[in-house]
Amino acid sequence: MLPAFCGTQLYSKVNWDDEASLHNWFEDLDLKCVPKQQIGFIGSSMFIGWATAALFLPRLSDLYGRRRIFMVSMGLQLVAFFGFFLSRSIELTTGLMFLFGMASVGRCSISFLFLMDLLPTNRQILCGTILQLFNAGVSLIGTIYFWKISKHWQGIEIYAATLSSIALVGAWVMPESPKYLITMKKYDEARKAITFIAKVNGRKEPFTDRFDREVADRINPIIINQSTFATYEQLESRGTTVDDHKASVDALLQTPKLQIREESQLNGTLKDLVKIKRHFVNLLIFIYVWIASSFNIYMLTYSLKYIPGNIFNNNLMSAITDIPIAMLGGYVYHRFGVKTALTGAFTLAVTGGVLILIFSEANPDFVPYMLSLAKGGIKITFDICYLANSIIFPTIFAGTAFGLCNLGAKIATILAPMLAEVDPPVPMIVFSLMAALGGIVSLFIMKSEGTTMIRGNKS
Repeated sequence: MLPAFCGTQLYSKVNWDDEASLHNWFEDLDLKCVPKQQIGFIGSSMFIGWATAALFLPRLSDLYGRRRIFMVSMGLQLVAFFGFFLSRSIELTTGLMFLFGMASVGRCSISFLFLMDLLPTNRQILCGTILQLFNAGVSLIGTIYFWKISKHWQGIEIYAATLSSIALVGAWVMPESPKYLITMKKYDEARKAITFIAKVNGRKEPFTDRFDREVADRINPIIINQSTFATYEQLESRGTTVDDHKASVDALLQTPKLQIREESQLNGTLKDLVKIKRHFVNLLIFIYVWIASSFNIYMLTYSLKYIPGNIFNNNLMSAITDIPIAMLGGYVYHRFGVKTALTGAFTLAVTGGVLILIFSEANPDFVPYMLSLAKGGIKITFDICYLANSIIFPTIFAGTAFGLCNLGAKIATILAPMLAEVDPPVPMIVFSLMAALGGIVSLFIMKSEGTTMIRGNKS
């Protein structure tokens, strides 16, 4: 950037000889005379929109289904994309960023719940990890695009809008999650959904069996809870009905006794989140874990611009590092469980933060590596938040829990860009303290104990 004047005010003029210079909103919105605070608020408005939508969209997904709310969110996102192309006003663009932030709740959180609801339990961690791998690739694509392909932002937004359109059409064709429908006791709709899924997989005969939950509701509603969903998982993994493979059904129907006793009390209201101690304690812990993970990862991202060297090289190193980290996060969670995985990842982040505090001034060449260690640990916790949140809470209010965690995370994240601008060592002190507290509270995550066997009947 080059110094220049707007009236009597000094501003930074774009240096087009610098390969890092881009044709972006600075030109389109004529931001050279706009105060920095107003420019910064464009980005902050996205997080405000995200936090606002987190108040009600996840709850609506519990009440009316993941599919509908996801489709509404993708529609809002396409409206925002279209508006970005046309806007030449900072006020309009700020409002569109707020709308984009609202849509991000459905795009990031509700879509993840929708995917998890469609998967058998023994495939959720694997598929969730694969999704995080693709998510890690987004920054890699963006870096390569602006570095080697084009300096104009419109091309990559057309790419994003195309993917959003495909996702919207795909959700329109797909049925609602059978697991969600069974949770809401919409058994006939669940049978139709399974019939559709079976048809896509080459099975023409309609699905007519009754679900174990459906049978239990008629016999003794207290025996079973909404999380037991053997018939659909059996169809998914074996392509047949429950009675055809008794051994597999037995494995699928092992459900924690404590979980069954507790979830038999649930009816889907907000009181359910505080009625059972295990869920309430886990909710409070995960709200803080989300806050620490989201705040720290965004603060480090904003800090990358202050690392010496080529900004594209630095971003490329960070993006490439995110890919094996996403794989490691899924493996650690699968191998050691949520409590150990979160504690270990936060410990790794604290180690990187402390190393930066102690050695960065005397060893500036090693800062990118120490920063990668800190970001790697916090990236693992961020990925685990998504994986665990969709599994640790019952389906009937998983969306609501997701929303509350997102609300706390995005409100805190609004402060991340501001803290990144504070002189060292304050940012890394805050980073290390928040990560350390995250590791401590993760030790108190409560899990159910004991298993029992519950069997449903075939119609």
